[in-house]
Amino acid sequence: FFLLFGMLVVVCRQKSSKAQLAFILFDVFVMVFILGLHLELIHSDTVQAALNGLAVQYFGQCGFLVALLWFAQEFINLKVSRQVYIGQAIVNTVVMIGVMTAEWHRLFYTSMVIETGGMYNRISCTDGIIWWLHYVHFFLVFTAVIVCCLKKYHKSNQIQKKRIKYIVTGLGVMMIELVMKVCGIFGSYNPVSIALTFTMFCMMMALVKYGYFASLDAAMDNALNHGKEGLLIMDAADIIVFYKVC
Repeated sequence: FFLLFGMLVVVCRQKSSKAQLAFILFDVFVMVFILGLHLELIHSDTVQAALNGLAVQYFGQCGFLVALLWFAQEFINLKVSRQVYIGQAIVNTVVMIGVMTAEWHRLFYTSMVIETGGMYNRISCTDGIIWWLHYVHFFLVFTAVIVCCLKKYHKSNQIQKKRIKYIVTGLGVMMIELVMKVCGIFGSYNPVSIALTFTMFCMMMALVKYGYFASLDAAMDNALNHGKEGLLIMDAADIIVFYKVC
């Protein structure tokens, strides 16, 4: 949690941009998720108490899935239609209603018990249809961003390629953790906070290490990150004051 807060401070101190705002939202929602995980582990003596923590967790997850897609839209110039965000809103609404009312139906979890053995109490659940809907959404967003980053990689300049490598590495680690979790490798334990912290670190490095916010020259580079076009700036007298070819 404190590592995530530190990364938030680092990025907040940079010059304003839409990519910066998307990162901030992603980081804040990840911290909300970690808070929910903490509440589940500390107050999971009953199913209802564990569900309260899970509701906070899924609110954080729903939020950072939207923020991640927006971050990709701004960072790699990805075109995302309004219908995609509307679809996300519908899925996230169903998920939140499902988890907040999970005690009264079997659509989110088909069974729930508290496990008291091991390092901490935790809820052990059998996944229902809404849970699968959420994680299909999770998988699709992460996969789509990774695929789009890889497609943009070959059309980008050298600096942007290095940034994209950071993004793909961070998201790839998160995807590996998700697949391992779904396969039951971790049992009822959940190392997701470690994977998410690494993902956030990679995203921060992509923004900060190569001067994404640093200067006018960096801004010119960012304008040329997406393709092989050139940039020509002329004053009112049609005199060339700046030009650059990617």
